[in-house]
Amino acid sequence: MMNEEIGFAEQQNILLRLFFDEYMRLDKKLANPASLVSILFFQYCSTLYLTLINPYSNARIQITQTLWIPLHLLYVMLFWSAFKSMFTDPGRVPKNYGMLFGDQEIKKRRYCLMCRQFKPERCCHCSWCQRCVLNMDVHSFWYGNCIGFFNSKFDLLGQFYFSLSSILSLIIVSLQAIDILFKDQEPQFQSKSIIPTLILAFFLFVASIITSIQFIIKIQLVITNTTVINLDQQNPINVYDIRYSIILSFIVKENWFQVMGTNPWLWPFPIYGESGRPKGDGLTWQRIQN
Repeated sequence: MMNEEIGFAEQQNILLRLFFDEYMRLDKKLANPASLVSILFFQYCSTLYLTLINPYSNARIQITQTLWIPLHLLYVMLFWSAFKSMFTDPGRVPKNYGMLFGDQEIKKRRYCLMCRQFKPERCCHCSWCQRCVLNMDVHSFWYGNCIGFFNSKFDLLGQFYFSLSSILSLIIVSLQAIDILFKDQEPQFQSKSIIPTLILAFFLFVASIITSIQFIIKIQLVITNTTVINLDQQNPINVYDIRYSIILSFIVKENWFQVMGTNPWLWPFPIYGESGRPKGDGLTWQRIQN
């Protein structure tokens, strides 16, 4: 049973590696913080203008106004999470870390020639940030920052709220698109909004698919205690995925706590507080017990 589960995990990791290889190539060419902020503002402002300020039809204006209440909240959480991901330090190696290592082989293996210091497990040197990052997941060109131990939660929330806001925006814009495509009567508002509304609906449809896929992949990485860098390693099975060593009733508990913290009341918010910090210190990691 364990071998079958590990074999399935290997197949999943191969697919994830292929996806992220293509994603990172696109990231390096197009992604930067200014592009991300521009996309978010475009999505928010164009949806607001074409559904509330200058809609094609006011036939469903009440339901549109009602849906905009949670949508405003989603965009606030999205911008908040994105800026926290950009400006939160992902985790630095403490000064003089590893000086007491007794095993010379460990010292050789865990020494960063670029930073000239020892580094803990799962710590990698980022050539873009020119530093070592604790539990480095990936360097995000969209954020202009690495995703590591202390901001992985914010990245997860950013992808979650981006996906939800895109889907809800698509639903709201679709109410206008339905009138354009299926209503026989003359438009009640300016016909100039027809083409922009249809273009926006298509943009939101694509954005909803992409962001949902990214969020699902991010969730899978979190609950299996895996990073994008782990996927590039020769052995795709992650020895830090400790879900196999705990009861099945809460199989991903420990892995989830290491990213989201132990306070469930703080999970929806891009903050930690004293009780919501990630479980652990980013320096030592529990391994699967063979």
